[in-house]
Amino acid sequence: VSNAFDDAQIMPDAAARARAVNAVAEYNAERPRSQMAVYRNIGLFLVPGALLYGWVEWLLVTSGAGKNSPQSFLLAGMILSVVWGGQKIWTLVCQPATDLQQRSRDRFIPHVFSFVKDLRYRHGLEPAFMRGLPAKSIVQHTRIQYDDLITGAHDGLAFSLCECAFWMRQGKSEKVTFQGAIFHCKSPQNFPGILVVSEKLSDSSRFWFGGPDDRHIPEVHMDEGRIRHMFWVRATNPVAAPTSTRSRGSPSTPAPLLSRRRPAST
Repeated sequence: VSNAFDDAQIMPDAAARARAVNAVAEYNAERPRSQMAVYRNIGLFLVPGALLYGWVEWLLVTSGAGKNSPQSFLLAGMILSVVWGGQKIWTLVCQPATDLQQRSRDRFIPHVFSFVKDLRYRHGLEPAFMRGLPAKSIVQHTRIQYDDLITGAHDGLAFSLCECAFWMRQGKSEKVTFQGAIFHCKSPQNFPGILVVSEKLSDSSRFWFGGPDDRHIPEVHMDEGRIRHMFWVRATNPVAAPTSTRSRGSPSTPAPLLSRRRPAST
C-alpha cells in the first residue's frame, strides 16, 4: 500500500459524475410521487386507526368502569398496543419514501465510489468483520443499528466501510452512544490479532455517552503523541501490536478505525 495519498485517485471521473448527476435528477423526479404515496397512506392507515382508537377509548372511559374491571384492563392493553402498533403503522405509511431513498442510494453510491474495485453495496446488514470484533471494546451499547455498508478494494487494500449507530438502553429509555462510520481493513503488516482505533471523547462526553469497555480489550501505548491524544488504540494481542503508524511498514491508519459523529440522546 502506498504511503502517499493522491486525492485524484478517489475522485469520480467525468462519466461517473454524469451518472451521479442523473441519479440525483431521477430522485428529484420521483420524489413528488413518493410524497403523494405517503400522504395517501396517512389517509388509508393512520387517520382511520387513530379515529378507531379514539372511539374505543371514549367508550371505555365513559363506561364508568372500576379500577380493576375488565374495561380498565382492556384500556391499558389498548394503550400498549398503540405504542407497538403505532410504530408499525408509521413504518408502513412512510414505506414509499423509504423505498425511494434506498433506490436512490443503489443508483448513486456506486458512481461516487467508482474508484473502488469489486464494489459491493448493501444496506441494513451486519458486516462480516463485526462477528469477530469484540464490539464492546468500541463503545458501550446494548444493540447496534446498521445502515450503509460498502466493501471493495483500493490500491491493493481490501476494506469495508460501515455506517452504524450504537444504542445503550438505560431503564425504559435509550440513547445513542456512537453514530458514525467504521472503517475495517486487513493490515499489510503481519499482526496476529485485532487492532481497534477509535476517536477519543472528552471526559464530559464519555460520562454522558460512554466510552469503550476496557475490560474486553487492552489498550496499546502508541509512541506518537498525536495518536495518543486523538485516539484510543486497543488490541487483542497488545504485546505484538504495532506501537507506531510508521514502524515496520504499517499503514498510516490501523484497522478498524471508527469515525464518530456527535452523539445524540433520545
